[in-house]
Amino acid sequence: MKKIAWIILCSLSFLSYAETTIRFGGDITPRSINSLITKISKELAKDSVVNVELSSGGGEIGAALDFVNRVQRLNGTVNTVVNSSCESACTIMFTAGYERRASSFAQFGFHAPAIASRVPRGMSREVVLQRAKDRWMGAIARVDGRAVYLIESRRMLDDENMSYLRARDLTSGYVTRIMR
Repeated sequence: MKKIAWIILCSLSFLSYAETTIRFGGDITPRSINSLITKISKELAKDSVVNVELSSGGGEIGAALDFVNRVQRLNGTVNTVVNSSCESACTIMFTAGYERRASSFAQFGFHAPAIASRVPRGMSREVVLQRAKDRWMGAIARVDGRAVYLIESRRMLDDENMSYLRARDLTSGYVTRIMR
């Protein structure tokens, strides 16, 4: 009986899972997120793990948050990967990964949210911007409160110019694995 158990345990250590990488770049919009989720779903039907390589200058915060919510409802493992740069709303998408991998050279860019359309009736511009900041930091706080502290203490969401944190600055939970 012990010999059979040992053989089973040894066999389990050699199990490997198929992984597929999907690359995403460009603007983060509801349309691009729908397309990306469709691709991920199709790949998860074939493979057990999908790596989503992100390289985006950002886009709509609402679309990035939708991506996070939809990934969490998928059956299978979705990891996020950044090899070079992930800016603005991309930094929200990165939080969707079960494992969040980044190269040692990766950078994550943050700036003050902007309003691309008219402010909703009955709301001030300041309230809309503060809600956007709160939603952005809420997504990051879900995976790493220390990252939120770094971003807020450096007032990165108060400046219109892009400010960057390196992957190695974010290894307290936001980045779960640095790749060489």
